[in-house]
Amino acid sequence: IFAISRNCGRLLAGAILGVLLAGCGATSQPAQPASGALPPARPEQFVLVRDPLGNSELWLQTLHAAPGQMLADRLTHPACSAGTTLIYTVATTASSQLVRHDLDSTTVRTLVNDPEASLTQAECSPRHDRVLYLRRPSELVDDEPQPPRIWRTTAPAQGVPAVPEVFSGRPALNAQWSPDGSAVIFELAETPNLVLIDPSSNQHQLPFIGTFTWSPDSGSIVVSQLTDAAAGRFARLVRYDIASGQSTTLLDAPDSDVYYPRWSPDGTQIAFVRRPLGAEHGELWVLPLADLTAARQISDDQQYDNFDPQWSPDSQSLLWSRFLPQQERYSIWHTPLDASSPTQVADDAIWPRWLRQ
Repeated sequence: IFAISRNCGRLLAGAILGVLLAGCGATSQPAQPASGALPPARPEQFVLVRDPLGNSELWLQTLHAAPGQMLADRLTHPACSAGTTLIYTVATTASSQLVRHDLDSTTVRTLVNDPEASLTQAECSPRHDRVLYLRRPSELVDDEPQPPRIWRTTAPAQGVPAVPEVFSGRPALNAQWSPDGSAVIFELAETPNLVLIDPSSNQHQLPFIGTFTWSPDSGSIVVSQLTDAAAGRFARLVRYDIASGQSTTLLDAPDSDVYYPRWSPDGTQIAFVRRPLGAEHGELWVLPLADLTAARQISDDQQYDNFDPQWSPDSQSLLWSRFLPQQERYSIWHTPLDASSPTQVADDAIWPRWLRQ
């Protein structure tokens, strides 16, 4: 993770997968949920991955409550949610699987079982009917790994089989649905420019390289823009309007790299990570769109590297992951926007994801 935060244009493509796949070699099948129905999803509920360097266990947890319930193990990527349904990828010794997990009924169904590839990066459609995921073939070609491609499948609860198919003809990764479920943006694996697939299934290559976040109304994105390819610098946050193709600079940071942008659900703020040049670690910041001069720092502890901020559904607080290099240990932290300092909510854990209706 630490390496990725410093080379933010290739998020979740290298070091993250290596970290979790290192714990996926055990012989057991993915864990099944405990018996008994879970409580309905509430805004303060989220899932996370515990023991990321070992068993990679998916847990359901409620904010400010005791550790919750283990749902699965051998995860290879964060889970995504559509209402009270989770979709995630796991690895066994025999295959890689895409799994649907209904929290209300505790029903678990394998949507895709692939013995010839590694599956990661499950991305749930806001319309609750489709899932994107990343498929990387296991077989080497000329002693080199084959490039990943984005696949798509239906995600039926039961009875009807899932129908997986190739979504991106070119090697690609890091797909994100628009919040209304009508469009997708992903990153080409080779260039690595961003590509938009619009509601008519037309592809448009965007003039950006960098991590991005959709606006809640699906009309624009904010990109952590590559400003110096030779130095690998991402020193600008840019807002790009999908319909007009017009760009507006939100933040120029010539003395820093800025990455992991996350648009708040109410559309008023951007959370991001800022790492000053020469610094080892990045800190969490929030930029109010009503006043671009009023960016403020949320975290302030130089022993941690901060990454992957996640807005609460009400836009009033943030969860995010931290890495402590001295101990090679991850943890999850939380703060309301009006709090004076963040609090730790889980140790030896990574990848929090709020449950969303």
